[in-house]
Amino acid sequence: SGVNPLEGWKPSVPTGQMFDKIDEEFEKVEKVGLNEVTSCGFVLVAGGLGERLGYGDIKIGLPTEMATETSYIQFYIETILAYQSKGDKKLPLCIMTSGDTNDRTVKLLKENNYFGMDEDQITIVQQGSGVPALEDNDAHIALDPHDRYKILSK
Repeated sequence: SGVNPLEGWKPSVPTGQMFDKIDEEFEKVEKVGLNEVTSCGFVLVAGGLGERLGYGDIKIGLPTEMATETSYIQFYIETILAYQSKGDKKLPLCIMTSGDTNDRTVKLLKENNYFGMDEDQITIVQQGSGVPALEDNDAHIALDPHDRYKILSK
C-alpha cells in the first residue's frame, strides 16, 4: 500500500520495424501479431460528426470506398470478426461516443444487426458533456467570449 508500482520506470517509444516488402522476416512478425490479436480488445473513439468532411452524419457511417459503400464501422467490425475467426473466443469492441453521436451510433448498429457482431460484444461508452473545443488550427483552447475562465466544449 502506498507504493508506486511504476517507480523508476521511464516511458520510451518502442523502436518498431518498417517493412518495404513481404519477406521471411515480415511473415515471421505477422504470424506473431496474428496469434496475439485473438487476445485483444478493440476501442473505437467515435465522438465526432463528419461536418468538416462535408458529411452530414456520424463519421463512423462514412463509406470507406465507393464500390460497395462499406461504412467505416462495418469495415472495422468485419476486420475484428476476421481476427476473431482465428481464435476461440469473442473479441470485445468498446465504442466511445459523444452526446452528438451516441443515439445515431446505436441506431446504425441496430439497423445493421451490429454488422455481424453479437450485441453483447459491443460496449458503448458515452463521454460527458463534451471535450474542450479548439479555436483554430494552432489548437488554442476556445474560451467563452463572456467568461474568459470558461472553456467551451464540443
